[in-house]
Amino acid sequence: IVAPGGQIDIFSTRSAGELNYPSFSFTQNVNGQTFTAMGTIRLTGRPADGIPGTLDVTDYFGEHAGAGGAIRIRGGQFEMDNASVIADTIMDVPGAATGISAAIAGDIILTNASSLITENFGPAGSGAIELIGRNLRVESGSLIGTSSIEGDLGLGALGSSGNINVTASESITVTGTGPFNIRSSIRTEATGGTGDSGLITLSAPTV
Repeated sequence: IVAPGGQIDIFSTRSAGELNYPSFSFTQNVNGQTFTAMGTIRLTGRPADGIPGTLDVTDYFGEHAGAGGAIRIRGGQFEMDNASVIADTIMDVPGAATGISAAIAGDIILTNASSLITENFGPAGSGAIELIGRNLRVESGSLIGTSSIEGDLGLGALGSSGNINVTASESITVTGTGPFNIRSSIRTEATGGTGDSGLITLSAPTV
C-alpha cells in the first residue's frame, strides 16, 4: 500500500462497536455495543520473489514537496514477516511529526528482515516512531530505525533523526540475525551533514 505524502490508517477488530475517526477512540454503536476484542494485522512479503510487504507514505516524486506522511496502526496483534513500513522525508518540507505509530493490545512482532523506518534526506527531520504493546519482538535481522542521511540534493544542512519511543507492558526483545548476518536492531543514526540522531526510549519490565 503506497500513499505518497499521505496517511495510512489500519484498524482491526473482532467485535462490534463504533470507531471515531481520526481520533481512533471507541464509542457505542447504535445497538449499544463497544469493541471487546481486537483483531490481528499481518503484513507479509514474498521472499522467494524478493518482494517485501510494504506500507509506504514517502513522497518520492515531490507531489507533496517531499514531505513524508504518517502511518497509524491499531489492533490486537501486529505481525510483520519480510515486510517494510516506511515514512521518509525527501526534501526540505517537514513531514509528519510522528511518522509511524502502532498501539496494539497484544504483541508487535518483526521477523525475517522486516523494518519500521523513517528517514530524511534534506534539511527537514525524519518523523518519530511510537510503539505501544504487550511485547515487542524484533527478530531475524529486523530493524526499527530512524536516520538522517546525507544526500546529493543540494538542500543544505540536514535535519535530525526522529525519536523512537517503545512502551511494552511485559517485555522488549531484540534477537537474531538475518541475510548477510545483519543483526536485529533498534537504532537511530545521523550519517554526514549536521543533523543529530534521535533519542531511543524503551520502557518495559524486561528488556
